Amino acid sequence: MGSGISIFIASNICESVLWRAFSPTTITTAAGTEFEGAVIALFHFLITRTNKVGALQDAFYRTHAPNMLNLIATLFIFLVVIYF
Repeated sequence: MGSGISIFIASNICESVLWRAFSPTTITTAAGTEFEGAVIALFHFLITRTNKVGALQDAFYRTHAPNMLNLIATLFIFLVVIYF
């Protein structure tokens, strides 16, 4: 019973991480319409904005939605826990 609950919790967390990374839904902010998913927002910013450095900063450090820095940190911690 205990391992079944652990698998359920792990799958729920994986679903949450994947949804926050690749969510195609849009949100309206003061800067305009953005994608909720961190990876999709990164590519959207790089394609639509002329200032590529600003686009990378917005994708990595946005506070109102999931950002790339949070995703990379989550994946790093996941790999550390799995392999060490």
